[in-house]
Amino acid sequence: MKLTDLKKIFFCGIGGIGVSAIARILNEKGIIVKGSDISESDLTNTLENEGISVFYKHDENNLDEDTELFIYTTAIKEDNPEFSKAKKHKIKTLTYAEALAKLSEEHKLIAITGTHGKTTTTAFTSLILEKNNEDPTIIVGTLLKELANKNYKSGKSNYLVIEACEYKEAFLNYNPYILIITNIEKDHLDYYKTEENYINAFKKLANKMEKNSYIIYDPEDENTLKALKETKAIKTPFNKYTLNLKISGLHNEKNASMALTASEILRIDKEKAIKVVENYNGAWRRMEEKQTKLNIDFFDDFAHHPTEIKATLKALREKNTNKKILAIFQPHTYNRTKELLYEFAKSFKDADLVIIPDIFEARDSKKDIESVNTDILVNEINKISNNAINGKGLEHTAKFIKENEKDFDIAITMGGSGNVDDLYLFL
Repeated sequence: MKLTDLKKIFFCGIGGIGVSAIARILNEKGIIVKGSDISESDLTNTLENEGISVFYKHDENNLDEDTELFIYTTAIKEDNPEFSKAKKHKIKTLTYAEALAKLSEEHKLIAITGTHGKTTTTAFTSLILEKNNEDPTIIVGTLLKELANKNYKSGKSNYLVIEACEYKEAFLNYNPYILIITNIEKDHLDYYKTEENYINAFKKLANKMEKNSYIIYDPEDENTLKALKETKAIKTPFNKYTLNLKISGLHNEKNASMALTASEILRIDKEKAIKVVENYNGAWRRMEEKQTKLNIDFFDDFAHHPTEIKATLKALREKNTNKKILAIFQPHTYNRTKELLYEFAKSFKDADLVIIPDIFEARDSKKDIESVNTDILVNEINKISNNAINGKGLEHTAKFIKENEKDFDIAITMGGSGNVDDLYLFL
C-alpha cells in the first residue's frame, strides 16, 4: 500500500507536529484529509486554512466509513471512539511512525535520532539539501522560517529527511540510508524503565541497518558506542567543524557538524553546505525570541531534559555574562520529573532565578502523579543552587514576572510539548 495512492485518510491527533506534517504532505497531493485533536492551536488553524477538516473532539461521527486509512498518534487510548470505529469497520490503521515508514519506502531515507538535538540537526541536514538543489521531502519537529514557517516540505527528489523519535521504539519502523545518532542519554523511562533498555532500542535500530548504509555518531558518547558494537552499517564519526553560527552553544556546533558530515557522504559542496548552516537563524521554540510588553528580553526553548536545560542556559549565560537571567521551566510529564529529579536539580546554575509554574501531565500513571510535585522539584533545585520558587500556575507566574521585571534582563521559558508558551497570553 502506497499512501499516495489512497483517496481518503483520517488523522487522530492531527495537531501534533509530526502527524500534521504527513497530513499536509498528503493533502498537497490531492488526497482528502480529515482529522481530530483535543484542542485548537495555531497549527490546527493552519491545517484548516489549507483545506483540511479538523474536529476538536474525539467522536465516532468524525470518521467516515469510506475512509481508507486511519493514522493515529500513540498518545490516544484504546477506547478512543474514532479508533474503535476504525477497528469495527475494518479500516486499516497505522501509527504515525508506521505511516511515516510507509512514506519512506518511496524515498532514500536520511533519519536523525538521539536524546538531544534531533530537531536542530534535522533542520540543518534538511536545509543543506534544500539550499543545494537536492529538493528533498522533509518532516521535522518544528516550524522552519526557511520552509515558510512549515514543518514539512514535499520535494520531487528521492531524498526524505526525517526526525526519528525513539519513544516506544518508534524509529524501528524505518530503514535509513543515513542515520545520525546525536547522543544517547537515558530518557522516556515511563516506557523503557532502565537506561539499558533505552540503549538497546538504539542498538536494535543500528543492527537492522544494511551494509551499504551509514551511521554518523559521536565517538566520545559511551552509550552510542555500546549501541553500535554489532552493526553492519558503515560507522562514521562526525567531523568537528569550526563554524561561525548565528545560533549559540557548543551543542549547536555539534549538531551542525553532524549534518555537515552527512552532506560529505552525499557529496554536497563543502563550502556551500557550511554557508547554509552558518546562515541558519533558528526555529520555532529553539531559543526563539518572543515579543512582550515587558522591558525584558524573552526567549522560548523546547529544552525539557536536564542536559538540554544546562546547554541552553550555558549558551545564554555565555552571551550575557553580567545580565540577570530568569528561567521559567515546566517539566513535561510527572514520570520524567520523578526519574530525572536529581539531574534536573543540577541544571539551573546559570540562572539567577528559576520558576516552576507546574508539571505538565501527559501519559502519566496515578503512581507517577502521586510520587512527585512542583514543591519537591523546587526543594531539590534549592539544595544545589538555592534559586528556585514555585510559580503556582502559569497565570500566577506571569503576575510574579510583571511585578518583578526590574530585577531581570532576560527571561526564558523552557519545556517540552506542554503549554508553558501559554505564559505569554498573560504577559
